[in-house]
Amino acid sequence: MNTEKKYRVVIPAAGKGSRSGLSYPKTLYRLGGVPILVRICRLLATYDAQPVIIINPAFEDLFRSALDEAGIVATLLPQTTARGMGDALLMADTVLQDTDEIILTWSDIPLISAQTVTGLIACHEAHRNNFSMATRIGENCYTIVERNSDGRLKRVLETRALGLEPAKKGERDIGLFVFRKEPMFSILKKGIGARGEAEHGFLYAIELLAASGEKVEGFPIAQPNDVLSFNTPEELAAIEAVMGT
Repeated sequence: MNTEKKYRVVIPAAGKGSRSGLSYPKTLYRLGGVPILVRICRLLATYDAQPVIIINPAFEDLFRSALDEAGIVATLLPQTTARGMGDALLMADTVLQDTDEIILTWSDIPLISAQTVTGLIACHEAHRNNFSMATRIGENCYTIVERNSDGRLKRVLETRALGLEPAKKGERDIGLFVFRKEPMFSILKKGIGARGEAEHGFLYAIELLAASGEKVEGFPIAQPNDVLSFNTPEELAAIEAVMGT
């Protein structure tokens, strides 16, 4: 699919991933012989063949080796201290000066479908939104999408960060977002949603965008396997079971 808009892809991948049980970044884990990060880059190459990837500099050689092996040219930005997704995104500001639209995806969602990506981009453009996200109605929701009584997107709650139990049923995000750079970065630069001094998140900005009157929407178009993310060995086993590996 070709798009007239110019998108840049940003992939935050500097997290410690301490729950994964690996001694290296979980996004470099090979599924069917292909690193998760490479799968994501290939999926989004139609929109940006040279993505911006935020990494832990201690593993820069591993990242470069995996990308070089796959023939992927990317801009690697080191995040010395993992300070959260909001901080990671702001790090890309200097290399996104001529960019208006950004595709942001988490680095641990290996089975996200091309159908979901193209569907979200199409919805974002057709609705002329400032922020769009793919969601799914399901069970065991680790993030909780809240809407106003009229169905408009209100906010997204990150249960783990807030010390809440996952919702047994509900609507959740999948870690795929499309947005105009200016309004999002304007909020992130204020640091309003920083959790203490150690971490600056990202999801809080959705609520502030919506409250300020920006066009913000969540589209429940995600496929069942889109929600499978790799955080723990148990989640990895579930992903490999789906893949038959």
